[in-house]
Amino acid sequence: MNIVLVSKGPSTREIPKSDDYKIAALNDAIILCEEVDYFFMHDTDNWDIIDKEQYKKVKNFIVPYYPQKSYPGGFSEDYGADVWIEPVKEINPNCNFHLVALGVHDMNRLQYPNEIPHMGETYSVLQTAATWLGMFTDIQNLITCGIDPEGGYHPMFEYKYLGERAKESSVWTPEMAKVTEMKFHNIARQFKYSIHRMTADGTTEVLV
Repeated sequence: MNIVLVSKGPSTREIPKSDDYKIAALNDAIILCEEVDYFFMHDTDNWDIIDKEQYKKVKNFIVPYYPQKSYPGGFSEDYGADVWIEPVKEINPNCNFHLVALGVHDMNRLQYPNEIPHMGETYSVLQTAATWLGMFTDIQNLITCGIDPEGGYHPMFEYKYLGERAKESSVWTPEMAKVTEMKFHNIARQFKYSIHRMTADGTTEVLV
């Protein structure tokens, strides 16, 4: 199986649906996808800026058992997955929801059922996507779109957050991008699939 994973980096672009691949989206990169087979998000800051109509095109929504609250963030047992699931159900009753546990849940001593699959440490939602796709699909090739080694966001995604976080143009620094790339590639090796990066001109290069 080929999966195109769409994020918000400088090289990102619109991705049409195709019989040649499935589409996975991270956060508000959902707006670039004609349809979304797998949608991943950790933070309510992203939930707050996505038009809820976008969820009509999502087939599978991978949801943290406890999402991260809006800026300045944090997790608690009174803020669970239903805060996202119920509104999406209302506009897309055919969406499938898949609960996951994150490393930050353990760090905050939050309880979740033993049968909930654990995504490992939580450095970024990219790790969750890479892990879940490796665990629950027959992925062979992951083609990334908008996951760039220099970090940063495409201009259409800068200054989109609300409240205090709106002052930040990008939290995706080159340093964070470098660390995340290393962790991402290690996950792909663990699950034995390859990573191909889609460049700004539409060609691809093999990374793993």
